[in-house]
Amino acid sequence: MPRVIPPLTSTQIKNFRPSVKPTTMFDGVETGLHVLVQPNGTKIFRLKIKIDGKDRRLTLGSFPEMSLAEARVEASKNKKQVNQGIDPTVPIVVNTFGSVADKFIEWKESVLRAEATIRKYRECLKNDLLPSIGNKDIASIHTAEIVPLLERIDKRSNSLARKSSELVSMIIKYAVQRGYRPPYTQL
Repeated sequence: MPRVIPPLTSTQIKNFRPSVKPTTMFDGVETGLHVLVQPNGTKIFRLKIKIDGKDRRLTLGSFPEMSLAEARVEASKNKKQVNQGIDPTVPIVVNTFGSVADKFIEWKESVLRAEATIRKYRECLKNDLLPSIGNKDIASIHTAEIVPLLERIDKRSNSLARKSSELVSMIIKYAVQRGYRPPYTQL
């Protein structure tokens, strides 16, 4: 007969005293959820999961910043992902306009030896494009948000607005070619 583990309580976690070695306290409500208590007193919620036949420990958060109830919800969510074949330990990669622009500039430097052009691209990115759309997902950028940006640049300099427009277009095409953005993004 399997051993029955009683549910943890917040009071138990709060009052648990650290020992010389790291100690683990398992939760009886959410299978695999446990609290790792370090010798320095740090208490960390972790989840034991099995991915591709291998045991893994996923850190969920630390106590008291994360409550026991929040840890149980997070553990349940992660276990559902594992059951669906999703590895929650793999970070979700979002290709931002800024990160794709950096890759584009690196590629452009390797094929184009015109330092003045590369310098102008970097200037357009640094001064106007990255502050406005640098942190946006490349797949979610649409003309409706680029046009007002280019209009603001055009008030200062028509040639700079044209260069910025060309640069955005080249970066978007580069993103499509490299698979960072689908060819036709639907809203």
